[in-house]
Amino acid sequence: MATVPASPAPGARGAVFWSTVNGGASVLLPFIVFALFARLMSPADLSLAMVAVAMLELLKVIGPQGVYDVVLAYPEEDRRHYRTAGALFLLGGIVTAMVFAGAVLASGRFLDHPLPPVLLILIGKVVFDYAILQPQAILVRRGAMRRLGSRGLAAGVVAGAIGLGVALVATPMTGLAIYYVAQSFVLFAMTAMGTGAWLAPAFDATAAREMASQATRASGVRLSAGVSNYFDQILLSAMAAPAQVGPYNLGKRLEVVVITMSSSFSQLLFQPTFARAGHDERLHLVARGLSTITLICGLPVALFAAFHRDLVPLLFGPQWRAAAGVVALLAVNGFIRALGGVAGALMTVTQRNGRLLALSAFAAVSNMALIALFAAWGVIWAAAAIVLRNLMQTIATLALTSELAGHVPALLIRRVLLPIAVTTAVALGAEAVARLLVSDPVPLVRLAIIAISGALGGVAGLLIVRRQM
Repeated sequence: MATVPASPAPGARGAVFWSTVNGGASVLLPFIVFALFARLMSPADLSLAMVAVAMLELLKVIGPQGVYDVVLAYPEEDRRHYRTAGALFLLGGIVTAMVFAGAVLASGRFLDHPLPPVLLILIGKVVFDYAILQPQAILVRRGAMRRLGSRGLAAGVVAGAIGLGVALVATPMTGLAIYYVAQSFVLFAMTAMGTGAWLAPAFDATAAREMASQATRASGVRLSAGVSNYFDQILLSAMAAPAQVGPYNLGKRLEVVVITMSSSFSQLLFQPTFARAGHDERLHLVARGLSTITLICGLPVALFAAFHRDLVPLLFGPQWRAAAGVVALLAVNGFIRALGGVAGALMTVTQRNGRLLALSAFAAVSNMALIALFAAWGVIWAAAAIVLRNLMQTIATLALTSELAGHVPALLIRRVLLPIAVTTAVALGAEAVARLLVSDPVPLVRLAIIAISGALGGVAGLLIVRRQM
């Protein structure tokens, strides 16, 4: 059996750092901006905007995005495959933009409330999101983590300033749509311009055939994930009024925040690392991946869930107080799915997209069935059922990965459950002690208690996870 170093090499630590910067900037800044928009908009208006974004993202993954996962395995010098990938991405972006425009204009036929035409602005996001994939693949191959990491920070600052400015002088919905487009444009500009990574699209039939089989399966995996991320919001919107669906939309936003963070690690760190590693190394690398996701996503989610009754109205405004339970459940759901994504990243780069596709398709279909079954009882019941289903799916995905055979229970207990349990116990214990000392704190004191208790819990969890990295 190959010997695996106990800790990451300096290069690996740098990759983790810049993946964290990219994921954090791609998640935290947009989350802050989104929270500001949530304060400016009513639950009904925000729900309509989020349905449009969900529709866009769902249509986007119907296209050939799986080509990215396949072309990543080719060296940069193989220009035929990268130019062909660029051509497929260009076609996917144009077709998706046209279909999205038609869906917005015809939304009154399949939704209780039609989408405002101003949301057609989001067409620009489709185009730039597809255009970024080809140059991003080359930068990932180069290991250009500094460039990939800094782009999210720049996009968040620039797009946030533009979108919020428009919201103040025009309407919040217009500002939100422009914010999404500006964010995608800045990400594309910093990925493609001045890097030499963008190649003029040129379709090569032979290269396309060589990628077709695995790319089709990988696209199916992305489609299934997109259905799990977004179609439930559209389904609920067809079954209930926007104001009723608003809490679920808000919770899905937090879930997607966690998934986006973990996807950054999958694309920039896990996939290239697993692709280079031998079979005997992968158990250790997956274990480290689980610890990384627990540290970056799990500990914050655990603290958020522990204090969700206070944090939801604090972050999004008092009009969202009733949404606290649903938001907390869906944030936990995002973390559970992120853990399964570690095994998914391994399968994607080791020619097991067929198995991953079957698992992802089952997840998408069963989630929709649970929505249809439990929605009549209330969105919180639907959210709870989905969390339980995804927990079982994550355990099954890890167990079906041959490199982890026999190790899954120990990995989950040591790398996930232990740090999460310690973090939560310390945070809630500290809060209980504070309540004994201050029986009825004013809001600012209550906020300080939560901040200090959360910090103590986070440090306790960090000390455990740090020894595992």
